Amino acid sequence: MNSYKLNGMVGHVCRSAICKELKISHTEIYKTVKNIGSDGTIHTKDGRVFKLKLEQVAVVLQEDQLAEVERCKNDVVYFMEKYCMINGDPIFLRDWQKNFLKTWNNSKLKEI
Repeated sequence: MNSYKLNGMVGHVCRSAICKELKISHTEIYKTVKNIGSDGTIHTKDGRVFKLKLEQVAVVLQEDQLAEVERCKNDVVYFMEKYCMINGDPIFLRDWQKNFLKTWNNSKLKEI
């Protein structure tokens, strides 16, 4: 992910979280928030203070999801054909491309 996309996404997520907590619309955020410190402290114009907090989310996968992850990990062709797209269109691999991927996946060269 490039820095422009990351900054845009972080800005959107932060604005959404602030608006949700302050119970204001996104157009009122600039009228309500006085300052956001580099430590994540948010000061409102009416004197309230908030702190942004990042929490780790525990992801619990079901047995079928774990099996799917394992299959994708072990079969690069399956992963490519099932989950990879170009401009929203699925990828259709030719036989020589499948052979190349299988050879590359089993090769020590992929570690370079």
